[in-house]
Amino acid sequence: MRKRFYTLAAITISAMGTAMAQTKIKDGSVAGSSSLPDNNAVLELESTQKGFLLPRVPLQATNVATPLTTHIAGMTVYNTATAGTAPFGVSPGWYYNDGSRWVRLAATGGGQTVVYGSGAPTGTCSGAILYTDTNMISPTAGQQWTCSGGSWVAYSAPSQTEWTYWGSNNDAGGDKVAMIERRGHIAVNNGNPRMYFKTDNAATWSNRVIDVSDGRFRFYREGGPEGTREFINVLPNGNVGINAVAPGATLEVDGSLKFPTAGTPVAGKVLTTDNAGNATWQATTSFGNTKIAATGTYSCPFNGATGGAGLPTGLSITIPSAGWYYFETGLTLNTDCNDYWMYINTGSSVADIWRVYCGSATVAFMVPRDQGRMLFLNAGTYPILAGKTNPVVPNQCNAGNPSVYVLATKVQN
Repeated sequence: MRKRFYTLAAITISAMGTAMAQTKIKDGSVAGSSSLPDNNAVLELESTQKGFLLPRVPLQATNVATPLTTHIAGMTVYNTATAGTAPFGVSPGWYYNDGSRWVRLAATGGGQTVVYGSGAPTGTCSGAILYTDTNMISPTAGQQWTCSGGSWVAYSAPSQTEWTYWGSNNDAGGDKVAMIERRGHIAVNNGNPRMYFKTDNAATWSNRVIDVSDGRFRFYREGGPEGTREFINVLPNGNVGINAVAPGATLEVDGSLKFPTAGTPVAGKVLTTDNAGNATWQATTSFGNTKIAATGTYSCPFNGATGGAGLPTGLSITIPSAGWYYFETGLTLNTDCNDYWMYINTGSSVADIWRVYCGSATVAFMVPRDQGRMLFLNAGTYPILAGKTNPVVPNQCNAGNPSVYVLATKVQN
């Protein structure tokens, strides 16, 4: 009875030819299931006790269609042979055809050991291993092998990869030229991790290398007629070097600096910072070229009958900006023995800008001129005060040659 059923089924299928239909084949192990196939399936197989047995064929190589007459995209078989030579060898396993070659379906996880080496693998092997040649100058660089029956067999990765074409979701496959991207993390960790960026110009060939192999982050040029040159070095302690191999400070620059966005970088300006550390270009002050003169009407402060300080002179001087100022002061007196001085209150101390001492027991002219003092002053207007040690009153105050003067010149910020 069974033989007659199979014969009848074969005749029926043969008679159908190319008739359009959907088919469901089941062995009755799924109780109550529909006899109709899924609407989206041409053929549906249903069983909880039996499997689907692929055609078992002896392939010769991944680039050879045999035993097919030609490569047919989507064709699926189970290969029973170990044949071919690298990189086109085949080993027993499930293969599908992508239209130009046979591609083995193999998982790289699930206990499989991933090994990186220099050059193609040699000798025998054992266990579940995926070997990759990572030697960039090797003729088989980037190729992979799996261990099958103690021998190395070339492995061709499926066309679906982790990489897509730049700006799209289209898989990049094996494209080795186009711009590609990956949405996710990339870890470089192979004992001596480096990333190389290579130019195709043979005349000026050199690599741009990102290297973290010795605990520091390096970006440098390697190879080519220009030779090796360090660009950026970041040490484990955080020191950063630009064109400096071993920076000894938080930032060490071996070369010139340019700050094009901190204001207008005109020749002669200086880079200064505010309290928040923001840097800007500022015009330099022509120190020493501008003298600031005291203003007001001088009134002899020494005519009082007692000695002491805090005597008003009628003069004041206005300081336009904070900095160090050099004072020049002159005054002529005709007087008996006494000590006289003029000063300003800086806000933190009292600072003389002119002083004479008694040097004669008789009336004499005291003509101290261009007495120099260096003071740090903040911007503001400062009254000029005076003092004397005893009640002596000068016979002549501001007797001329020179007439009283107070001048200040900024010498440093």
